[in-house]
Amino acid sequence: QQRQQQQQQQQQTKKQRLIVFSHGLTGTGEENSIYCTSLAKKGYVVASLHHRDGSSCRVPMPDGTCRYYQHMPMGDDYDPHHRLEQVAKRAEEFLYCCDWLVGDEDKDISDDNDDDDDDKNNGISESNVDEWEHHPIVHQIRQHLDKQSIIAAGFSYGAATASLAATRAPAKFQCTILLDGWFHIDYSSRGIEYDFPPESFGAAWPRKEKKTVPVDNSSSSSSKASGEDDGANTKVANGVGVGDCKGKGLDVPSLFINSGQFQGYQKLYGATKRLADQINDNGSDGARKDDTSATATQRHGRRAEMHVIPGTMHQNFCDIIFWIPRRWGKKMFELGDADAYEAYENILNWTVKFLERF
Repeated sequence: QQRQQQQQQQQQTKKQRLIVFSHGLTGTGEENSIYCTSLAKKGYVVASLHHRDGSSCRVPMPDGTCRYYQHMPMGDDYDPHHRLEQVAKRAEEFLYCCDWLVGDEDKDISDDNDDDDDDKNNGISESNVDEWEHHPIVHQIRQHLDKQSIIAAGFSYGAATASLAATRAPAKFQCTILLDGWFHIDYSSRGIEYDFPPESFGAAWPRKEKKTVPVDNSSSSSSKASGEDDGANTKVANGVGVGDCKGKGLDVPSLFINSGQFQGYQKLYGATKRLADQINDNGSDGARKDDTSATATQRHGRRAEMHVIPGTMHQNFCDIIFWIPRRWGKKMFELGDADAYEAYENILNWTVKFLERF
């Protein structure tokens, strides 16, 4: 009985590691529940974030309404900065969630372009910033969290989100878990193509495509003022670059697990490999910057680890693979030929083994 009491005391004093998970585009905070629950069973505290920025198919809002997926304009109206601004907003939500869970009430999400108080907190009103006080279980969990061992994770668009959050606040995260990440924007038919998010790659945001529009030559003074070239019938409307400061990019140990489908997209998979190589090049010993122990290299190994599961499709990372009969799923959702359970076990085992290194 005394030994049991000692074990209980050790369990109560032991800090648990926090994993914050970001869902994919048009997804929800529930679409990766099996994966998150499995990690919780391994002893991690897992928070699955349900984004309110318009990238979810449906998300309940604090005022009782629901926000649905916001389609972006395509064709000639396509704005290359839309996804950049959206993933930046998602990263803000991600970082806010981390701060809120570990008890940093001073952190807040702000939006300089909106004067509405609720929107400044991304739908969280000032009266709800300390909402955890009304939910004792959150307060109980918070006391047992290891604030120095936060893990950023995500699927698809959520992987891009997690990478950006870890890029902007590298000291906050011990490592990242990136499942079939969306790391390249390819709209080459419009001359728009870049690694995504650019900050994760240590790059600046791309400038908008320059457009030419007809001008009236009847008024030379007005056309000159508007930027018309001499002897030309068009004027150039220059795009405005955003986030011109270049940085080091994602610089924390990261696990990449990719589907066979995404491996087949040459540009996307190339970007994923570049991101992994960048992480390894930034610190080949794989140790955290504050880890000066002699065994750091042996314990961590390479900072970026990459796996591909042959025969899998993008949706193999979501719960839907287990929801519907296989013959329907292959036709409706392109679920691939790989055994769903075996693929899932690989994803989970690679994740756990990677996390055990830290």
